[in-house]
Amino acid sequence: GNAKSSVEVKSGGNPVLRRNQIHDGKQAGVLVFDDGLGLFEGNEIFGDATAGVEIKTFGNPTMRHNRIYDGKQVGVLVHGTGQGQLDENDIFGNTTAGVEIKTFGNPTLQSNRIYNGKSVGLYVHDKGQGTFVENDIYGNSKAGVEVDTLGNPTLRKNRAHDNQDNGIFVHDDGQGMFEDNDIFNNALAGIEVTTGANPMFRVNLIHDQKERGVQVHHNGQGTFSANDIYANALAGVEIQTSGNPKMESNRIHDNMRYGAYISDNGLGTLEDNEIYSNASAGVDIETGGNPTLLRNTIRDGKDRGVVVHDNGRGTFEDNTITGNVIAGVQVETGGDPVFKKNRIKAVDGVGVYVLDNGQGTFESNDIFANVQSCVEIQRGGNPVLKSNTIHDGREIGVYVHRQGQGTLIDNDI
Repeated sequence: GNAKSSVEVKSGGNPVLRRNQIHDGKQAGVLVFDDGLGLFEGNEIFGDATAGVEIKTFGNPTMRHNRIYDGKQVGVLVHGTGQGQLDENDIFGNTTAGVEIKTFGNPTLQSNRIYNGKSVGLYVHDKGQGTFVENDIYGNSKAGVEVDTLGNPTLRKNRAHDNQDNGIFVHDDGQGMFEDNDIFNNALAGIEVTTGANPMFRVNLIHDQKERGVQVHHNGQGTFSANDIYANALAGVEIQTSGNPKMESNRIHDNMRYGAYISDNGLGTLEDNEIYSNASAGVDIETGGNPTLLRNTIRDGKDRGVVVHDNGRGTFEDNTITGNVIAGVQVETGGDPVFKKNRIKAVDGVGVYVLDNGQGTFESNDIFANVQSCVEIQRGGNPVLKSNTIHDGREIGVYVHRQGQGTLIDNDI
């Protein structure tokens, strides 16, 4: 191997390299910097000590149909205002990241395969940027995509799948725009957001993960808009430990457990989502979880629509909760939510069910057309119901029994 880089291009150099073998350099295989250019096509770049390809200081090569593999560190490194156009390359089997972008590196990668790396597939950090379109990112030992420390990439129409960790992991103040990607069959979460990260996810498919679809925790944030989140092994969306995302106009359905699960002081604002056909509760809140849900439809669950328990809280306003199997809303074991101006109807059980020391305030809701009781209170349940309309139940309007309590004021029953 060469003592430094095997190929070095700088100062406006603009070579064409086709079908070469570039390998086992003591530093980078290819280094393009200081306004270097070049067309690199159909080369084999492998076994280099630092990076297979390194681009920095306004280097701007075009790299097409190369195989970049088995590097002793990173496959492609773009940093220090490096640029570059990388199309239809195979980047695989590298020891650290397949592709690493940092310190204002800003390349464009389109239609590459980034796979079977020994670490993360794509790593963007330390104010790295980049545009990534129609890449296939799979089979990596860690996350498919990792973003942290003010990394801010744009990913559109990529596939992130079959990675041995998360599909996409955004943490430690990472950012990024993720749009129209297909994120599936990853070993942990499809998307994990934590520790101050604040990305934007729009119109993605997030499905068939081995664990959660979306997990936001430990002060993670993020905006999730118009995504389709389905068929994940646990919850579609899980929010914990002061996670506080905004979820708007998503479809969250057919997950193997909950639609949305908020626990351990998780927060979050869920607006205008459609949450349906999940195997457990559509929304489950416990242990200090305290989200805000506005104008959602929570329907046709195979269990309960909403469950608030174990000191969970939450504010629910102007939601439609319909067609769930056991109860529209169930509050128990110290749960204490607020429900205002919701429609709770056509449940194959009880509309609102408060038991086992559950509490809650229910005001100005329309509770109707439920198969069993519209409202049932038992075993120390003690809600406040004020100014609700409770009507057209097939059995009892309000049923209080077995040491149930409650305060009912100004309701129309």
